[in-house]
Amino acid sequence: MSLQQQSKISVIKEKVSPHGLIQLREDNILVFRPDVHTFKDYSVEVLKDLRMDFIEITDGIPRPYMADNSHITGIISKE
Repeated sequence: MSLQQQSKISVIKEKVSPHGLIQLREDNILVFRPDVHTFKDYSVEVLKDLRMDFIEITDGIPRPYMADNSHITGIISKE
């Protein structure tokens, strides 16, 4: 899919969480955009929070998932 095609995909649901922006697109892909200024690593608590938000925005229906983790510095480092 080209960048131009991606820009035409509408968002049907959106939720702002303390960790970033969660969107459900019209193509049924769940997208998580971490807050680049405050979100630096994942923890078990963060994953639990995100899981609840993902279930809420998708009405509990599993969806393909995409996240930009390019700025993340750690993945569950202490648990």
